[in-house]
Amino acid sequence: MSGVSAGAIAMGIENIRLAYHYCDVGDLEGYASLLEADVEVDADGLLRGRGRDQVVDRVAALEAGAVQHHPNYVIPCDNRVIVLGSVSTKDSPATHDIVDVFTLSGHALIVRQRRYVLTHNSGIDREELER
Repeated sequence: MSGVSAGAIAMGIENIRLAYHYCDVGDLEGYASLLEADVEVDADGLLRGRGRDQVVDRVAALEAGAVQHHPNYVIPCDNRVIVLGSVSTKDSPATHDIVDVFTLSGHALIVRQRRYVLTHNSGIDREELER
């Protein structure tokens, strides 16, 4: 068991939604407030960093509005939250299906984010996920 309460998981889910929003609009202070000091982010093709300062610096390098996250499904599991959704960029009309796996602290802050980008060859059927 993770030791993370149901209340912390519920708050963590809201923090994840806010993290997407803050990242999308370039609100660095808001985004930083949702991260543990030793956070690890590995969002393939978008953002990689270790520690709050480095992660926030990397978000700062993204132009506000350049990326838009579209979470569709949020699935809590122990101290983790799995998000199925998509991401789009202003440079490309295409969206990319993603799976983000977040690990939360007991204080509902983000400890780790790992992103998987789904491709047509990933073996995961999007229609099957949506059933």
